[in-house]
Amino acid sequence: MAIIFFALLWIIVKNITGADNMAQKKNHTLMGIREYARHRGVTAPAVSDAIKRGKISQAIVMVKGNKKIAAEMADKLWLQNTAPNNKNAKTLFNNADPNDAAQKIGDGIYTKARAAKESYSAKLAQLNYEKKSGKLCRVDDVVKAAAESGRITRDSILNLADKLAPILASETDIHTIREIMTAELEAALTNLATISLDDLITEDRA
Repeated sequence: MAIIFFALLWIIVKNITGADNMAQKKNHTLMGIREYARHRGVTAPAVSDAIKRGKISQAIVMVKGNKKIAAEMADKLWLQNTAPNNKNAKTLFNNADPNDAAQKIGDGIYTKARAAKESYSAKLAQLNYEKKSGKLCRVDDVVKAAAESGRITRDSILNLADKLAPILASETDIHTIREIMTAELEAALTNLATISLDDLITEDRA
């Protein structure tokens, strides 16, 4: 009989305690999992995981068969059980200095700007070195040099006619004519091959 009495007493106390807890939870703002996730600024799976691990399960309320979260209670439990350094999380949050956060942000921006400037300076120095060492030249110079090279090639070929006409006029042997023409063409092409890019750029600028 004593065992039955104590069992009934335990059930009564539990129901009273549960009713008190339910009343306390109902005084809080009730939210669904997705709504509470938006409230906390986390993902819904993160909230579900916190419930499964018992970190905020005490804040769960069943309303007409639907699971709801007592937001204010869950916030306290979240700080206690899920934040880094659980016992000190709330203290660290309350004692955080906005000026320190602003200083850290400013330092980060300065560091990135300085790194970008140093990277730009290094690339500019490399370009100057390659330009002075002859590995790099201006696009305008290359375009002008190509145009000058085309002009010289054209003039050299056109001048062959005036140069060869009086020589070939008196020749009747086809082999001799061919040898003369081949020799003159080779001489003209060899001369063109010896002209460098610097010569073309200098000549064009002159």
